[in-house]
Amino acid sequence: MTKLIKELKKEHKKILSTFLKLKGCSSTVDKHKEIFSIKKLLFDHLKKEDDCLYVHLLAAAERDKKLKSILDIFISHVKKITEFAIKFYNDHEILTNEEGFLYDLDKLGIELSVRIESENNILFKEYEKRFTD
Repeated sequence: MTKLIKELKKEHKKILSTFLKLKGCSSTVDKHKEIFSIKKLLFDHLKKEDDCLYVHLLAAAERDKKLKSILDIFISHVKKITEFAIKFYNDHEILTNEEGFLYDLDKLGIELSVRIESENNILFKEYEKRFTD
């Protein structure tokens, strides 16, 4: 396993464990604190994926039709999730709308879980077929 994929998988575990931890939080304030505690990790992680994973996969896809078709499915979804994460953190920096926060938090958790599962099961394998440390 490449160093990049090891790092990304480790970060995925931290992100997912935070969302699992949220289920045990009894108050909205605690959930807010917990999700904002990983804001930097999440955005650093997304940037690392863009700069170190997706850029290389997109370059390889120029020569590989199968990879291009895989990426065509994922890229627009990945961008939407990133945009939603930015909007989530901007909209809920100050906890003013508890119901809206909880709804968006659930949506963020679901979207990130789907993205992480797809990356772990498909994109990371495609990356490792083509790149080594």
